[in-house]
Amino acid sequence: MSITLKERVTSRAFTNEGGTLEYISYGSGSESDVLAAIAASVNAASWVTAISYVIGNYVKSGGLIYVCKLGHTSGATNEPGVGASWATYWTLVGTIIPITFLTFKISSYEVEPIGDPTVSLFWIVTITYDTDGDNSPPETGETVTSFDIQINTKKILQAYGYQDGASASATTCRLYRSTGNKDIDAPHNNFAIGQDDMGNVTGADVDTGSFIINETHYVDNTYVTGTYIRNLASMLTDTPINSDTITIGGVAWNPGEVRFIGASGSKRGTSDAADWEINYRYSIKTNYIPVIGDITVGITVNGWSWVDVRYVSEPWIVNISGTDYEKGIRKVPVGAYVYRLWLPASFSVVLYPWVTP
Repeated sequence: MSITLKERVTSRAFTNEGGTLEYISYGSGSESDVLAAIAASVNAASWVTAISYVIGNYVKSGGLIYVCKLGHTSGATNEPGVGASWATYWTLVGTIIPITFLTFKISSYEVEPIGDPTVSLFWIVTITYDTDGDNSPPETGETVTSFDIQINTKKILQAYGYQDGASASATTCRLYRSTGNKDIDAPHNNFAIGQDDMGNVTGADVDTGSFIINETHYVDNTYVTGTYIRNLASMLTDTPINSDTITIGGVAWNPGEVRFIGASGSKRGTSDAADWEINYRYSIKTNYIPVIGDITVGITVNGWSWVDVRYVSEPWIVNISGTDYEKGIRKVPVGAYVYRLWLPASFSVVLYPWVTP
């Protein structure tokens, strides 16, 4: 058999997501021959020497597709289309269809006869190319992950320190005075933010980021049971944090870093056996060790815990020429509570019944 493929250039219709090309196939061959040639174009490896080939192996060589018709070990004398005895071992199948076109990859192909398919030697071959070589919907058992970052507002009562890393001593206190008020000083509050005239720490509202991960699973309908839905509802009631290490988006997150904030689901078909598309939504905050003035917090704080800093009033004393002067009252941090705001839960047990532990 011999299949030759000629591109119909006028059929190009590509967008930024892909498109199709049409080829005309002619020569002695059936529809199965044409499909075999296309499959070989997509899947066959290039011919190399010192390989044991068996009947039915396809190879690419010199821009053409060949199929082995006699088992042998490859060498110079039987190189397809080149060696002196190549025709003893190989049958020319046809020309190679490009696996890629521009920046696109083959995703599907089909053939259609021109005229009577029982006697026709001519076929229209339609090749579809797209961005990733697969425009089919996700299969059952697959997972698709995406993420986005949102900006929220958070009240901050305590800073980590000065921007330049200087200590909190009076000689390096980062108070930048106006040139006309060089003698005016201000109390150092051990990095407490926003003290008012009454000595209260009011804090400041600042923008903070939230890292959101969306995870979509395509699961068999046997997992979406009444028990699963009830367990999912309980998760939404408490919007818990993870009690054990969990991998989301290809990253292993430590206990306390992931908060479950939402879910949705729908069947991908009308039959009872249709699978489900399940979407989970998580918000991520990494664990950290807080720095609060001279207070040592002896634990790693979960990203979703709350550090409540307690302050006391004390006189603000300034030493001038060896004499202490009381110039007012200041608030300084003396302790910190680390509160758990969300209950821990095993996400892997409740949310992933289709995953074998």
